[in-house]
Amino acid sequence: MAGWRCLVEGLEREEKKRWGSLPAGEALYGTAGFRDRADRLGRVVFRVGVLAALRARATRGKTDSSLACLPLSNYVSPPFSSLSLSLSSPAASVGVMITASHNPVQDNGVKVVEPLGEMLVQEWEDFATRLANASTETLGKVVEEIAEAAGLDPGLPSKVLLARDNRPSGDCLRELLVSGAELAGAECNDYGVLTTPQLHYMVRCVNTGGRYGAATEDGYYDKLSSAFHQMVPECPESPSLVKVDAANGVGGASMRKVMGGVRGEWLKVELCNDGSGILNDQCGADFVKSGQKAPKGVEFLAGDRCASFDGDADRIVYFWKNQGDLFSCIEYQPFSVFLQMDSFSCWMGTRLRLLQPSLFTSNSRNFRSLSPSWWGMSGVPRGSLTKRPISLGSVVIPPGVVQTAYANGGSTAFLEKLLGVPVACTSTGVKHLHHKAASFDIGVYFEANGHGTVLFGSRAQEKLSVAAKDAGVSEAVQRAASLLYAMSQLVNQAVGDAVSDLLMVEAILIHKKVVKDRMVVKTTDFERNCVSPEGLQEAIDTLVASKPRARSFVRCYIQQLKLHVSWLKISEVKRKNSENSRWVSHIQPSGTEDVVRVYAEAETQALADELTVQVAAKVFDLAGGTGETPTRSNNFL
Repeated sequence: MAGWRCLVEGLEREEKKRWGSLPAGEALYGTAGFRDRADRLGRVVFRVGVLAALRARATRGKTDSSLACLPLSNYVSPPFSSLSLSLSSPAASVGVMITASHNPVQDNGVKVVEPLGEMLVQEWEDFATRLANASTETLGKVVEEIAEAAGLDPGLPSKVLLARDNRPSGDCLRELLVSGAELAGAECNDYGVLTTPQLHYMVRCVNTGGRYGAATEDGYYDKLSSAFHQMVPECPESPSLVKVDAANGVGGASMRKVMGGVRGEWLKVELCNDGSGILNDQCGADFVKSGQKAPKGVEFLAGDRCASFDGDADRIVYFWKNQGDLFSCIEYQPFSVFLQMDSFSCWMGTRLRLLQPSLFTSNSRNFRSLSPSWWGMSGVPRGSLTKRPISLGSVVIPPGVVQTAYANGGSTAFLEKLLGVPVACTSTGVKHLHHKAASFDIGVYFEANGHGTVLFGSRAQEKLSVAAKDAGVSEAVQRAASLLYAMSQLVNQAVGDAVSDLLMVEAILIHKKVVKDRMVVKTTDFERNCVSPEGLQEAIDTLVASKPRARSFVRCYIQQLKLHVSWLKISEVKRKNSENSRWVSHIQPSGTEDVVRVYAEAETQALADELTVQVAAKVFDLAGGTGETPTRSNNFL
């Protein structure tokens, strides 16, 4: 290892100059990297700089099949025809993020980011722990052992991309990180203050030659805002409003900048705890989720939709006040969002649908047993969706979900038995879930603590790109493929991203079919007779009379909560009796949205489906519906 001797001697001299001779330490590199009080992290951060320089050499020239031949995109600027990790630059790049996420402001941390934005691989976590804990006298020996084990060439170039959150200690630690990396032979590129997901994005962009996106802040914001408007090309009737608690972290500035590219007629964001207060002080996603209470600094009324980021903006929760000022919180996580297009045999209908993980996670107080009708699948018998992939005409894209042992068993049953989605289980830790999710064409993973994302493999993206432009398929399939492809551009596939997630959730909610004012629908006779709008009940009666043994009614919700996604307590769907072959369900909402629910039953399932669509179309015409008129062709059911 003579080639490493000069490098090692320089490291030893610098460390002794800064700290003298130090004994062995007890730091442990985990999923979150190293974390501690900032005033105890100096030596560790210096050595992580060394580790990053070594890791960059080890990853130089590696390729990844999940990014090979990614198809032409009209959502990313500049356009590209293929994407691979074969580096055009002579120097490989890894990232280092200085952050402690939701920890108190006096703490800090540091972690290494792999070339595609993933977490550090397990073998190198062990190297990181050994290097961080070596005494000053054994530092050189440990460096040489790592280099030998990884087969590293000291003459190869390497590059380290770094960023930090807005903690006061970040700048001092940044200087130590750069010193260690440069002494280990790396070139450093400092991006300054960024969110953790932004740094992951930058690393992925650099290592794919810009094909994943432009490795700049503006490139990140432009990609998200462009994809958002590709998902929602038409202006909604009125803009959505979301109040965002940014935990006084870096997410506030990031959210403000990305909204510069999102037109206000589509979405408005009111920022709270935007960085002017103390980081993570009684605010942020972890505070809201763990305490099940609202963050300080956010004033909201029943019906207001609110979201909380954590300190480095890599996770998000939504919260609101229910009727009676009851606080509710849910980890919306678009990591478990699916665009479901029933027009090409998908699971749930043409509307964008949101699977809400905290309905399923073990820490949720709001778990409900949901029937198919809640998800827009009232015409689909239980079990009929088993193992049904996303299908675009003749093109099939099998999705999958990855969970840990901490996931609520109800979620697994819902996904496997009702949706027919393969569910895999891994050890706890984002790196394990991410790796497994990459084995699916479309892989979704999420943890109970709010971390996760959606991965679109190269085959899935290529299929979606082709289907979006295929003149041989229907317009509905083309639209669906375009929406799914836009979603693949909006999601941060490197890591969970609160800013990206929020835009995705809001795009999905905008796509929901709604009425302008649900209160135009008024009923009497225990909600069995519609008296307003004029003519609606007569139209329903005419339709019901045309079907044997049929009945139908409509209902709007009268509670004050006006979220687009409502909480419902739904009883078990049961067969009323075997001889009449009718499905009956009873719904008791605890919150509401601007929609009108249609209930229908008939002698057969097909007739019930037909009646549901026909009544829904009358409600749409007479009650001021928005979006497309419900029809079988656009898969209202």
